[in-house]
Amino acid sequence: IQGPKMDSKKKVINCPGNEECSLHLKLYKGTSVSFLSHPNARGIIIALGNTGRNLAVGEAKSNIYLSRDAGVTWNEVAKGPHFFNIADHGGIICLLYTSPSPRDLSTSRMPSSA
Repeated sequence: IQGPKMDSKKKVINCPGNEECSLHLKLYKGTSVSFLSHPNARGIIIALGNTGRNLAVGEAKSNIYLSRDAGVTWNEVAKGPHFFNIADHGGIICLLYTSPSPRDLSTSRMPSSA
């Protein structure tokens, strides 16, 4: 998957060679959610992953990525591991930072496409 050009802090993502700068998404089994989409929020996908040449081991080296076009393009929306959810048919995205203790909640109201 083609990785984003800028991170969540609006800094250019530097990878060794553009052809090696891919987005690697993680999929975990069990209770930890690492990839989320919802039938009432068409085209929106939130995922845990990293950019670079290889998939990084461990959640600490992962960030949160968002696609609004069913995975064609991706943006980094938060640094580090988070719990996340989609509400209001994709109009609200909730992120809860998970490390060192879950206490910072971020929400974002997405603009209507209509």
